[in-house]
Order: sequence, then structure tokens, then C-alpha cells
Amino acid sequence: AVLAHDSRLSPLPHCRLRRSCASRLAAMAPRAKKRPAAAAASAALRKRPAAAAPPDVPACGHRDCHADACSHGPARKRPAAAAGLPQEVPACGHAGCPSEACSHGHAARKRPAAAAGSGEPFSGNWLDRLQDSLNHQGLGLITLERMPVRKALSDQALLEKDHLMLPVEVVGPACELADDMQMLCGEWKGGGTSMGNALWFDFILNVLKDAEGELRRHNSRVAFSLALGLLLFMRAEDGWLLDQEVYMDWKLFSGFFRRITALWKSLLALSDAKLGFAPRRGRIGGYRERLRSLLEEWQHETNEVLEESFDFHRPASATGPAQVRVRICA
Repeated sequence: AVLAHDSRLSPLPHCRLRRSCASRLAAMAPRAKKRPAAAAASAALRKRPAAAAPPDVPACGHRDCHADACSHGPARKRPAAAAGLPQEVPACGHAGCPSEACSHGHAARKRPAAAAGSGEPFSGNWLDRLQDSLNHQGLGLITLERMPVRKALSDQALLEKDHLMLPVEVVGPACELADDMQMLCGEWKGGGTSMGNALWFDFILNVLKDAEGELRRHNSRVAFSLALGLLLFMRAEDGWLLDQEVYMDWKLFSGFFRRITALWKSLLALSDAKLGFAPRRGRIGGYRERLRSLLEEWQHETNEVLEESFDFHRPASATGPAQVRVRICA
């Protein structure tokens, strides 16, 4: 589970669709439209209304397939699209979790912030109160294993759990981004392939471009937050990779993995102080090695999918490398 930061924090930079991306997506299944930007006082990123389901979409999610067969390339396993948001969400923010524990790897939905200046503490569970306390110290917490919700942990017990504690300006926007991507999946009304296309063109490619730009402008923590948000979402499920048609533009598809590799290598080359890897309240030794191990796990899982599903489905007219891999960690 990922604990969201205080909603009074600044939102992520707005991700704009490039014309080339929009023109590619226009030929595909309809995607959700963006709503107008929220008021400046709001810290939440844009949320998309659910798109209308395309007519006669077979089970595989491709409009042109016969109902009993699919002739497209990679085998797919996509998450089931929810009919709507759950009516009851447990304290961790994830639908379907037992109220006392959560083992998910994606971003928890955000709780309301306590009223500014009210002087009253937030009355949520201990994780919410801990997050508020950390926010006031300029920190944010991402939990990476099952955490009790009702029974508070001591600081020592918390530090023994698998987690990341990083600057709030990194954790906050990263959780916002991962949560928005998860929300798009949960509210999507169309097929899995159109949802995968929307993830790539609404989020993945644009966020990567924004992160590269921020790094060039030496805004290292902004770039880090964007890259971390993508990682939090992508490590939780692989539908974004297995069920999409971006691979048909092989140059664009292969270029993403080359660019995300270069981005993470540049970030990891920066000092602990620049990225905030060693907060005073956190684990002794900081969090660089834990983040590196997360990247190694994601790299291994992603490369397995690329090898099994895409090495033999490269379009015949494609330009670019025959094999695509993530190569962040040796």
C-alpha cells in the first residue's frame, strides 16, 4: 500500500498530449475525456470520467477479433475493469482488502485533509496520523508490505517493515500519479486494449517526457517523483504492457524502454542529498539500495514479459532494435 500525502500539497505538472500521440490514439478505441482543470487550491490531479464502452467488444478487448478467437500478437492478461468505484472502501483505501491489513502494491486512494487551521487532529487510523506527522517534517511514507491498520506500530517496528521514507515533494506527487493511473483502470468502461492505449498516451509517454525535461532543468526531485509514480503503478500489474497496441509503432515502443533506462540511470547517479534518500527519521543507511532492488525486480519482470510476448511479434516493417529490454541495473 502507498499512503497518500496531504492533499494540500502541489499537484503533478499537467501532462499534455502531443499531436502525434493524439493522432495515433484517434484511430483506436475511444478513450476517456479529460475534465477541466481543478481549482488552483485543489491538490488532486485530473480525474477522467469513464468512457462509453465501444460496441461489440469481444472478450480479448480487440474490436476486430472474432468473439471466439483472437489473432493479435502477444498473449494478454488484463485486470478486470470495475463497473464503478466501490461503495465501501476500508481504511487502507483499497477495495477488497480486509480492514485490518493491506498487501497491495499500488497507491492508496487519498483521504480528505484535515481542515486548515482547525486545530483539531485528524481522526483517521494511526497510519493517517503518522503520515500527517511525517508531512509536517517534510517526509512521506510508502509501505511495501502488509501493515496493520488498527494497531499502531512503534517507530522501531515501523522501520523494520518494508517501506520507503522520502521527501514529501517526491512521495506526494508519485502517489498522486500512481493513484490516477489506477483510477483510470478502475473506471474504464471499454476493452482492455483501449485502456492500455489510454494509459500509454495519457500517462506513460507524457510523464516520461515531463520527467526528462525536469531533469534537464536540474529539478531532480520533480523528475524523481514522476519516475517513481510510474514505477509504483507498473510494478503492481502488467496490463499496461501486455494489452496495448503501442508496440505496433515499434520505434515509439522500443524508444520508451531505452528512455526510461536512461532516465533512471541519470537519477541514480545523483547524490543521496539531491534525491532525499537518507532522511533523519528514516532507516539507517537510507533508501537508495531498497529503491534499486525495486527497480531490479521491475526490470526482471518486465524483461520476462518483453521476451515472452514481444520478441516474436515485432512488426515486419518496424525499424529499431529487434529485442527490447530494460537495462537500468546490471
